Amino acid sequence: MIPETAGAPGVERRPRVDRPYVTVSSAMSIDGYLDSAGPERLTMSNAADFDRVDEVRARSDAILVGATTVRRDDPRLLVRDATRRRDRIAAGLAGSPVKVTVTASGRLSPHAAFFTTGDGPRLVYCPAGVEARLRTALGDRATVVGMGDDCVDMARLVDDLGDRGVRRLMVEGGGHVLTQFLAADLVDELHLVVAPFFVGDADAPRFVRPARFPWTASRRATLASSEQIGDVVLLRYALSDRFDPDVPGSARDVSSRSFLPPSTTDTETPARGSLSERSESKRGETPGSAGDVSSRSFLPRSTAETEIPARGSLSERSESKRGDVPGSARDVSSRSFLPRSTTDMEPASSESKRGEGGA
Repeated sequence: MIPETAGAPGVERRPRVDRPYVTVSSAMSIDGYLDSAGPERLTMSNAADFDRVDEVRARSDAILVGATTVRRDDPRLLVRDATRRRDRIAAGLAGSPVKVTVTASGRLSPHAAFFTTGDGPRLVYCPAGVEARLRTALGDRATVVGMGDDCVDMARLVDDLGDRGVRRLMVEGGGHVLTQFLAADLVDELHLVVAPFFVGDADAPRFVRPARFPWTASRRATLASSEQIGDVVLLRYALSDRFDPDVPGSARDVSSRSFLPPSTTDTETPARGSLSERSESKRGETPGSAGDVSSRSFLPRSTAETEIPARGSLSERSESKRGDVPGSARDVSSRSFLPRSTTDMEPASSESKRGEGGA
């Protein structure tokens, strides 16, 4: 289990309002895996989402992945679209955001694409015990920051990035890093894409590892929006009171004229487990740090009388007037599926919910 770092002795944490705005992004299978256990990387998303990721990278100050992702996926973490790069350079920035990785062992090759591609700064955080060795190995290809004795505390890392001018941090994975950020309550916003398939391999990496998370059955995370993007679905969660519902976070905000490239054949697949923050809206709003969460924008009007379905159950819906089977809550009408008389209805067996035999 990942240890809880929030409020740990000797760890002085900066107030959230003074830290970079953190968006964790991930894509997973229906059963919660980031990838398969095989040597070939499993693609979770699609071309439309990959291009959205490129837009988000262009609007981030820094992108963080774990050292395992650097070793296994060899990501470049660059802004691919030439127009987006030109826009960054015109604003006085490097063509791509600062690259950040974290390692406990110091096992990083200076020949990895993380260090050999792009013109932006690169930061490597590691325990103090491996700092000197890692500086020798990487030379001038990265700035090595020693932090902590055995492992890097993510709260201190985020504070250090803030001191270096980072205001918006995108965390792309992998599972160990995602778990550390989420368990330490450092995340303002979570974007989670669900791919339309199962992995079903106990040896494959999961979205998160066992840990004590701030969001539980009694403290539920707030679902700000959900959206279908091709064959995947995006779930956007507000995880802090800094979440800004006005900051674009939907594929509907993507204007093909504003940033879609003419070709996606060379699209870089996001780092394993990644899904980044959304693009600037059509109104020209630039994503920034959040204000108060607007309950009207995504919170239900009332949940006090909502009945929680039985564990594992999903009732069969009625046939609609068009002969279609309703599949969303909007299709639920008390008049459309309640029987005219229930006095002679036979109770369904405990083994069947849809008239089917038990498993």
